Amino acid sequence: MTLLHSIALIVGIHVKYSAGGEAQMILFYIFIFALPGFLLLGGFGLLLGVFAGIIVGQVEKLRKEVASLKQDNEKMRRILANRKNE
Repeated sequence: MTLLHSIALIVGIHVKYSAGGEAQMILFYIFIFALPGFLLLGGFGLLLGVFAGIIVGQVEKLRKEVASLKQDNEKMRRILANRKNE
């Protein structure tokens, strides 16, 4: 049964993130964690690997978003500094 749950989670994530480019990244992490989990612990390990892949994928997505926001913040600071100097 855990094998079916794992497959359902993977399909659900693919459908949820298929509009953006995040689906491939998150699915990549899921497969990296799920395959060893399945080989070591069977269906339960696969389920744990899927959850670990989801968490790591989300963390990586947030890291990229934070980096982008930092760049935007620095650009705005430069623009405001230039306006103050004028």
